[in-house]
Amino acid sequence: MKSTLSVLLLLAFITLSGGTALAEELDTPPLYDPSNPPPVAVVPEPEPEPVPPAPAENPLLSAQRKAIANLFSRMNKKLGREKAERFADHVLEAGKVFGVDPLVVASILVRESRANPQAKAQSNIGLMQVNWKAHSRSLPKAFPSIKTVTDLFDPRNNILAGAWIFSCYHKSSGGDLAKSLKKYVGGGSGYAEKVLSAYRTLKEDLKALAPGNP
Repeated sequence: MKSTLSVLLLLAFITLSGGTALAEELDTPPLYDPSNPPPVAVVPEPEPEPVPPAPAENPLLSAQRKAIANLFSRMNKKLGREKAERFADHVLEAGKVFGVDPLVVASILVRESRANPQAKAQSNIGLMQVNWKAHSRSLPKAFPSIKTVTDLFDPRNNILAGAWIFSCYHKSSGGDLAKSLKKYVGGGSGYAEKVLSAYRTLKEDLKALAPGNP
């Protein structure tokens, strides 16, 4: 009986000793009190970098855009304001790139197509009525985006192409506006006068929108 009891006590001691060793080997972390949890280090979210305000646009440029867009909208009631302003942006870009007055480019455009990007008369295409037959060789060399006649129906392509052609005529005419307009259309003085009439109207509109600017 005593031997049996001794054996049982010995087994109990071995079991308890093994359990303690196992707990030590696992190295389980102590539980925290739910009512008093340990502090957690929270990294604050970084504040967004301030975005610098866009530089103010030149007042004259803004007035030119508005005057040109207004003219396009008057000439083509179906155009819509968004397209009119987009076409005006293309005109301003063309004037800057090729060194010509954007008001002249806009005046040519309204007399050629009445601001209709799909206008077509024989070989004359788009807003500026660019003559593809006459310029099919030179345009692809000057503009990587213009390879076929279809490319000329894109408003930006057409305005840039027309402004470039006009700038070439303007230089070869010694800066004479009437002569360069005659070369552009290949016609008489009547066409040039119509363009100049639109040009004068644009200049008056610009004066109203940007008083004090030349």
